[in-house]
Amino acid sequence: MNTYKWIGSMIAVLFLLTGCGSDETNGVATKSEEKKEEKAVTEAIKNEQAPRTIEEVNQQQSGTLVKEYEEKIKKLDRSDFEDFKQKEIDPQLEKELTSFMKENKDASSDDIYNYLVHLVGIGTYQEASEKMESFEPSFKGQDADLPTGPDTVQTEEGKSIEMKRNSVILVDASGSMKGKVSGEEKMVLAKEAVKEFAHNLPEDENVSLVVYGHTGSNEENDKEFSCKGVETIYEMNRYDSTLFGQAMNGFEAVGWTPLTAAIESAKNILQPYEGKEYENTVYIVSDGIETCGGDPAKVAESLVDSNIKAKVNIIGFDVDDEGQNQLKAVAEAGGGKYATVRTKEELREEIIEKWRPSMIDLAWSHTAGINPWDHLAEMKRFDKDKETYQTLANREYSMLSSGLQYLSNHNLLDRETSEKVLTLISDMQKLKLDYASHMREKKFAEMEAEVERIDAQIKEWKEKWNKELNTDF
Repeated sequence: MNTYKWIGSMIAVLFLLTGCGSDETNGVATKSEEKKEEKAVTEAIKNEQAPRTIEEVNQQQSGTLVKEYEEKIKKLDRSDFEDFKQKEIDPQLEKELTSFMKENKDASSDDIYNYLVHLVGIGTYQEASEKMESFEPSFKGQDADLPTGPDTVQTEEGKSIEMKRNSVILVDASGSMKGKVSGEEKMVLAKEAVKEFAHNLPEDENVSLVVYGHTGSNEENDKEFSCKGVETIYEMNRYDSTLFGQAMNGFEAVGWTPLTAAIESAKNILQPYEGKEYENTVYIVSDGIETCGGDPAKVAESLVDSNIKAKVNIIGFDVDDEGQNQLKAVAEAGGGKYATVRTKEELREEIIEKWRPSMIDLAWSHTAGINPWDHLAEMKRFDKDKETYQTLANREYSMLSSGLQYLSNHNLLDRETSEKVLTLISDMQKLKLDYASHMREKKFAEMEAEVERIDAQIKEWKEKWNKELNTDF
């Protein structure tokens, strides 16, 4: 063989060998580095302490396997969650646990629990706990709604004169008022109660009656027309039973709910009665929310801020949660009071004149306290927040338990370590559920204290007027 060719071939072979050797060396180095990094990560995770107190739980960060699913996990019902967990979470969890135990055969029960929380810990406890902690009933700080007697004002000359009172009654005649309560149509019951209210007004008080939602229908193609349906059917004047009765009998419940426009109408009616010598009040009887796109709370607030100084009192008649929330907001913006009623009797009791106490006022003064329906509604409102927190705890418990079960079933844990991990999981679950129950007891006690405070006001008021009127109710 030619000498030069032989030398060239040898150089080529040596080059290839050198190249291969270099790649293999780099590959070994790379794998070694990866193992070092994995070991470093593993050590960091082992040193990552999972929450052990409720304060730490409520600050907990989302686990790596559930972070992107937090909202879904919270909203799914129990059955759907279990299906989702088995399909999406469990396979990833088992893979991660297998790898972890391979690298950490001597892992303690604390190490394993910490890693389980690292993977599937819930990270939305903070939001749920803050809702429970900050919960306040709608009637907190409210005073008993009691008659106070005729007020007087001072004229510029220093003379005391009785205030002149004007009432504007707004009656919802939307289609939903055709619904029935205790076998009777809500519209009929509302008319009867409003008539009695107006009939019992003092002789020197003016009253006006406005109906809204009484035109067209509650069909979509009638919306624009029906939303313009706001009409003063009894002009501001002294009460006349015949004329007032005729006005009340002249409409039926048919359309949409232009509540905002109705309050605007009341504002226009009361415009001539500005000044401190007038006491202006708007009374609303409604069974639902504004459906014509207006902002009733904003208009109600403008009544208070104007020289009219009118208060807006609202009776929510058999309303749902959404309607109750909006009507409460309107009453609060209007500086008035809101009450929910669900029966004919409650409706009649709520719509009474707040004037100098009479024998009947004293007999029925207990109705000035917190409406039991309102109390119950607030208890249910808190329980929704509590249930959210409990659901998060139960979902986390389920995922942690699945991880532990996998380790036990595949002999990746000895029995003693498995039992210790189970104890940690169970103890932390009890801590969370106990916390939620404690918050319920605390908030219910606060509600009860508010009810008792208002009841004490009623008791004091009754004792005062019993003595003045020589009665014994």
